[in-house]
Amino acid sequence: MFFIQTEYAQQVAKDFSDRGLYYFDADDGIGIGICTLHNYYTKQSYPLKPLKYEMLPNRIREILKHNFMEIEDFLHEDTIHIKHAYE
Repeated sequence: MFFIQTEYAQQVAKDFSDRGLYYFDADDGIGIGICTLHNYYTKQSYPLKPLKYEMLPNRIREILKHNFMEIEDFLHEDTIHIKHAYE
């Protein structure tokens, strides 16, 4: 199910992608600041020049090394499944 993004949500997605990141969201229309755990997230924006893990400083790679998903290329994914630690 898709919901219309607010201007603010559109800007947030663009800001992420301007920094080289893919932006997936599961906004269910409940309201800003309401946190719910969803199983599926839909791509809202994508970078023209994706940030590559291999190009990150060692310090940042160390922080992120345990947060990988089994996805080869996010460009080809419209929806991703998230397994939450709280389940």
